[in-house]
Amino acid sequence: MAQGWEYDGVDLTRYGYNIELHGAPLSVPGRRGENVIVPGRPGRLYVPKVFDQRVQTLRMWVINEPVDGGTGSEANMLANLDVLRGLFARDGQHTLRFTFGAETRVATVEVLQAIDFVPMVFNAAYRLAVDFLMADPLWYAEMLTTVGPVTIASDPQDKKFENAGTYQNERAILTLTGPLADPILTIDGVWVKYTGAVGEAETLVIDCGAFTAMLDSVDVSGNITHGGALCWLPVPAGSSTLTIESSTTGGTVMVEFTPAYV
Repeated sequence: MAQGWEYDGVDLTRYGYNIELHGAPLSVPGRRGENVIVPGRPGRLYVPKVFDQRVQTLRMWVINEPVDGGTGSEANMLANLDVLRGLFARDGQHTLRFTFGAETRVATVEVLQAIDFVPMVFNAAYRLAVDFLMADPLWYAEMLTTVGPVTIASDPQDKKFENAGTYQNERAILTLTGPLADPILTIDGVWVKYTGAVGEAETLVIDCGAFTAMLDSVDVSGNITHGGALCWLPVPAGSSTLTIESSTTGGTVMVEFTPAYV
């Protein structure tokens, strides 16, 4: 099955760079957290864990052919190495894109470790390995999934939907338009509530990943309460039901997220 890798907009399978071997991009990340020792109690007290950051390693080799193909040369070798060195030396986090057949998934990564370019075959090729640190250990789909807008005609009101990912998404964007009063959104027992009114001409945007809420241009994050989970309204993988409550009906609710994958 065809596979491809792209880092910060540069296709690593072009320009003479060929992925020879890579770490498994479809593996499950490790968890962070420790169970608690309770004096006098056998074993430990269980504490829920969360996924920890992880490293995606790509092993590849670069050849001395020019960008568009042709006869290899030392000048082309140096040019290819310069592009790779400049690419992996870029500051900050960038997008790593992985294509597996017809599917594409993306991760936000940074390059921290030193990279050794090892010559092979009379300097006609160089081997290298680059470690991409994924502070967020999840892969994400490129396409956004949108639920709604759902017009609130009753209190409460349910909306069934699907999350195609293999893990919950904790970065959903909730867009509510008035009229609504003290709206509560619940999925599988986890809920988020805005205390206050959303007028007929107003829009409330709740960013669950950033823990913010904006009523038009006003920051109303202090009006948000939530329960059932540490994060604001995670969207579980698979089939779910969104329950919307509001003492005033007539407004709309829309949920947007990108499916997350381990």
